[in-house]
Amino acid sequence: MFKVFQLGLTTLKQLQTGAISADPRQQGILGDQALSLTVRCLSFDFIGTNPDESVEDVGTIQAPTAWRTVLQDPSTLQLLFDFYANTTPPQSSRAMEAVILLCSVRRSLFPTDKDRALFLGRLMDGIRELLSNQTGLQHQDNYHQFCRLLGRLKANYQLSELVKTEGYLEWLELAANFTTQSIRNWQYSTNSIHYLLALWGRLVAAVPYVRPDAGAQGHTQALEKQVLTVCEEYINSMLAV
Repeated sequence: MFKVFQLGLTTLKQLQTGAISADPRQQGILGDQALSLTVRCLSFDFIGTNPDESVEDVGTIQAPTAWRTVLQDPSTLQLLFDFYANTTPPQSSRAMEAVILLCSVRRSLFPTDKDRALFLGRLMDGIRELLSNQTGLQHQDNYHQFCRLLGRLKANYQLSELVKTEGYLEWLELAANFTTQSIRNWQYSTNSIHYLLALWGRLVAAVPYVRPDAGAQGHTQALEKQVLTVCEEYINSMLAV
C-alpha cells in the first residue's frame, strides 16, 4: 500500500508542476483519482480498531513506521496545502481531507518530540495562512473540511504543544475571528459549527494542564479573551433565533 500512496502523491506533484500534459478535463479526472487514492491510503484501518467505517472522524491514524519518511517530509504537507489553494471542490475539499488525516497521524510515528513539533509548526503555518487569506472558504465543502481540521488539531495535539509553536497567538486570534463569523452565519454552517465549539471546549479544558513555563507568554490571558468573545457571540446568536 505504501507504493500506492507514493503513486498518489507523485501524481499530485506532477499535476501541480505541470509535468503531466493533458487537457483540463483529463487533469481534473486524474487529480480526483489521485486525491481519492491518497485519502483512502491514509484512512486505512491499519490495526483493525475502527469497526464503523461510516464514522467521519476516525481518530488517530496508525500509519506504519515505514511511512515515516514521506509523512514527515515537509513537502508532503505543503503539496496538499498547495493543491487545496490552487483547485476548487471537490478536489480542494479532498486535499483538505488528506491534510486532516496527516494531522491525525500517531504521535509515536515521529522519532523525537522535536520532529513532531516541527511538523506541528508547519501545520499551524498552513492553517494561519488559510485563515488570513480565507482561501477557498467561500465553498461549503472546503469550509466544512476546514472546520474539521481545526477540531482535529486540538484532538491530536496538546495545548502545551500548541502554545510553543511560532505564531500561536496569531493563530488563536484568527481562529476566534473565524469562529465568530461562522456563528453569525450559522444558517450556512449548521453541520460544521460543532467542530469549532469542540475546539474551544478542548482548549479551555486543557488550560490547567499547561505549565507556566510552557512558552507563549500570556497565552492563558489571550485564550480567556478569545473564549469570552466566542461565548458572547454564540449566546447572542442563540438568543436572536
